[in-house]
Amino acid sequence: MNPLLQSIGVLVLSGLMPVAATWAQTKPAEVDALALEADAEPEATKPAAKAVAGDGSLLVEAAIAHFGRRYGLADQTAWRLSIDGRRALPLSPSWRAVVSARLDVTDPEDRRVGHAVFSLREAYIGWQGDGGWGADVGRLTLRDGPAYGYNPTDTFRGDALRTITTANPFSLRENRLGSVMLRLQHVGGGGAWSLALSPKLQDPARSSASGSADLGATNGRDRALLSYARRFGEAVNGQLLLSKAAGDDPALGVNGTWLAADALVLHGEWTHGRERPLLAQALGLPAALQRRNRVAAGLTYTLPTRASITAELHHNGFAPDRNGWRVLQATGLAASAAYHTRALDLQDSASRQAMMVYATQPDLAGIKNLELTLLGKRNGSDRSRLLWASLKYRMDRVDLALQVQQTDGADLAEFAIDPVRRAVGLVLTVYP
Repeated sequence: MNPLLQSIGVLVLSGLMPVAATWAQTKPAEVDALALEADAEPEATKPAAKAVAGDGSLLVEAAIAHFGRRYGLADQTAWRLSIDGRRALPLSPSWRAVVSARLDVTDPEDRRVGHAVFSLREAYIGWQGDGGWGADVGRLTLRDGPAYGYNPTDTFRGDALRTITTANPFSLRENRLGSVMLRLQHVGGGGAWSLALSPKLQDPARSSASGSADLGATNGRDRALLSYARRFGEAVNGQLLLSKAAGDDPALGVNGTWLAADALVLHGEWTHGRERPLLAQALGLPAALQRRNRVAAGLTYTLPTRASITAELHHNGFAPDRNGWRVLQATGLAASAAYHTRALDLQDSASRQAMMVYATQPDLAGIKNLELTLLGKRNGSDRSRLLWASLKYRMDRVDLALQVQQTDGADLAEFAIDPVRRAVGLVLTVYP
């Protein structure tokens, strides 16, 4: 690891921390009151950094894991150290500055980015005026869509992850980079309008440099997003989105949630657009634009024990059909790896049909602060599976988690193409 980079990263992050919950105190609530995003975990099981009170939003995380690997490769032990911080600084009653950053150091190194990985997630200035008007300019993160495992209406999700440290979809959404943009918002008349304009700042390419702002990934082409969110009574929220990216036709999206019963919430997302198939994008193949749909639909049921169970179905019309899937697997390792890597970079569904189950149980077995989280995914095209579990015990300023992951499937399948078959690890998180 570069000592200079490490020192700079630690100094920058340390300077961001003195006001942890300030963002919650200064964020204009009326502007984001109608935002629809996947933040539906039970309060006790949300990422602890969100719940830290006082003057800081800082966490230091150390992890060690043992990997059992397939394809005849020897088992491996890896470790990770992460520093994650946020700060929102009020500049006046109407203005605020927001900065959010993360530093990840892994051994063996992350194959996506070498050495330490510094991620400047957000750095922007925000204004909240009279009459429900607001504006933000700089790098900020927009997260649209209420689904847990796949968000078709989340326009800015692609190429936003510099490094991947977990299978938990909530953590992935928290850790990703924002895009440089101008966002205008207005709340009134029972609804909220938002216009985001994100310009091209560099040629579209991911950076492997440790301290890069990675603007080629997040701002590799001009993009615009117009959205309108509205509540319909006490039980239904809905959002309509129209997006346009250079090189693609405009895409229409709709998402929403419905509180169907006291313990049952239904949610869904749908987008319709015309673009090149995902396989052609991944392999650089010539292909005509196709008009297809992306869908995520699910439900969340909360048991009397406070256990929360979410089940979702995912559809990606731009992923290969059965014939296309057979052709992909017949082309060999390089093409399959390139396809799955590109789908992961775009946070898109690699399969035409997929399923996911996500469950949490706070205070497991009556033990206060002991939380169990389970995640299961199944690729409907190649029938590969991923299972992930986390058993976490929360203390005052320390969390300790045991995490287990298992993947199964045929060679070159989505969840079997990675050499890691199973992983067992410990994660220690400290909130200074």
